[in-house]
Formats: sequence, structure tokens, C-alpha cells
Amino acid sequence: MVYLCVLVGLSSMITQTLCCKCPTLTREQQFCNSDFSLVGKPVGKFLTNDKNSTVHVIQVRLFNHLPLNVGPHYIELESPISQTGCGIQLEIGHDYVFNAIFLGGIRGKITKCGWNEKWAEVPEVLRRPLLMNSIPCPEVLNPAQIEAFFDYHN
Repeated sequence: MVYLCVLVGLSSMITQTLCCKCPTLTREQQFCNSDFSLVGKPVGKFLTNDKNSTVHVIQVRLFNHLPLNVGPHYIELESPISQTGCGIQLEIGHDYVFNAIFLGGIRGKITKCGWNEKWAEVPEVLRRPLLMNSIPCPEVLNPAQIEAFFDYHN
């Protein structure tokens, strides 16, 4: 019986070590910590060549808070398959709010640690500020913005 308890305890410790760990942030903080945000609907998905990530093909309705009038527009959002990588799976056909990290081209990365929520579940008090680009964020320039600023002005 003692051995069983030790095994259960060790198993629990390993599981806790391998779980996804995200900082506790509000939706607004998650929004401000992302490279870009969008509202869109997953229309398909495929695996990356190394089979470590799922790439969700998203039909974009709103990108960086600017409506897209001529479309449709698509973006690919990559998410790790493993739970330890904080991967998420999306339901095709539902609108979501996404906050992502830019990977290049038309691809971004999403994880459970970001704000990725069905649009129907977003509280009304956040919908309008999101659509109007009025969620207040502290002014912080990331290195890419600073580099672009210097390239432009020099």
C-alpha cells in the first residue's frame, strides 16, 4: 500500500510538471501583451510538417480592430499539439477573438495563455472597446517597432 501511495504521488508530481502554466492575466492584459488581435472564424486546419503543431486557417472578420471590407481574408494561427506547449483546439465555424504572436507572413501563434475566446462568450462590456480599439494599453515599443522607427527616420 505504501508503494502505491508513493507511485500515485510521483505520478501527480510529474503531471503537474508537464502541465501548461500560464500567468494569471485579465483579458485586457492578454490583449495588450499580444502582437496583434483579430476576430475570425476557423474554416479548416492541418498539421505542420513536423506534426508538432496544428495550423488553424482563420477567415478574418476584423484585424487589428479595422474592419476588412474587401475579402474574404485568411490568416493561419499555429498552436502546439501538446498540452505542455499550452496548445488549443478550436471549433470550426464559430467566431473567436484571437490575440496572437506574429510568426511571419500570414502566420501567428496562439496558446492557452492568450485571449482566445468564442465571440459569443465575450462579455458585452468588452466587445465595444475591442471593436473600437479602445482597450487601454500601456505605451511600450517592442524592438521591431523601435528598429522600424529608426530605419524610417534615418
